[in-house]
Amino acid sequence: LEVNLEPLIYFCGDDIVLENTEGEDMFVLLTGEAAVTVKGNQVGKIGGGMCFGEMAALVGKRFKAALTASRP
Repeated sequence: LEVNLEPLIYFCGDDIVLENTEGEDMFVLLTGEAAVTVKGNQVGKIGGGMCFGEMAALVGKRFKAALTASRP
């Protein structure tokens, strides 16, 4: 497992991850909030200090939900 940290900046409305896309990255949301959607329906949200994409990073799973930046 290779660790390569790269800061990324997203603005409100920006797609962070698209549903059902292949991934190999894990994300840590430092500040703000992101909406979690499945098939176009919001099913939750994550906030600063939370992470997502662990399974994609560890075993190459597809992202099961989309994440969109919703608050700075």
